[in-house]
Amino acid sequence: IVGYSNDALILTNCVNYGPIRGNSFIGGIVGYTYDEGNVLNSANFGSVTGEDCVGGIVGKTRRKNDGGKYPNNVLNCYNVGTVYGKTYVGAIVGGRQTTDDAVHQCYYVPGCATNQNGAVKAVGISGTSSTDSEKNLQIACFTSYDSIMTGSSAGDCGLTNLITALNNWVKFWNDKQCNAKWEEGPDGYPLPIGKINTNAGTKQ
Repeated sequence: IVGYSNDALILTNCVNYGPIRGNSFIGGIVGYTYDEGNVLNSANFGSVTGEDCVGGIVGKTRRKNDGGKYPNNVLNCYNVGTVYGKTYVGAIVGGRQTTDDAVHQCYYVPGCATNQNGAVKAVGISGTSSTDSEKNLQIACFTSYDSIMTGSSAGDCGLTNLITALNNWVKFWNDKQCNAKWEEGPDGYPLPIGKINTNAGTKQ
């Protein structure tokens, strides 16, 4: 959907079903976000294949060399598509330059992402992946659209089923951002196709 973003991206309510293949910085929704990238309320179902920095939602998050003004955020997203690469591979984010970049309330199917050494978790690091409870990670896993999720760091939205957790986040941010409510899709998996709060961002 977005190959490269440089500064102040807000991308929300996106879904990808198509296969994506490339070399480096390959993601189901965004390939590379460089400073203040916000990828919100989105899902990937397509296969994602590359070599370096390959993620189900975002391939790579990076801050500017001076630290940048704001971190990158990947929030309330989930991935069921297969993800494969050689290094920096994750079910949600392939690689993040700094732990200041947040991956919060994000969900994936265990085993959907692999690198040359085997299965990896949500966020990739060189040769393997971060644990799902490292700094600024709030991650949980699910095995089907209606399974109760598991994980030690799912954040404020709870270890419920997928659609409930996604909508808990939307409800929490309802007066601040234009995120759609999640509704059940044809195969049972939630899609961000519900009502959008048109007054988002107007409250002080």
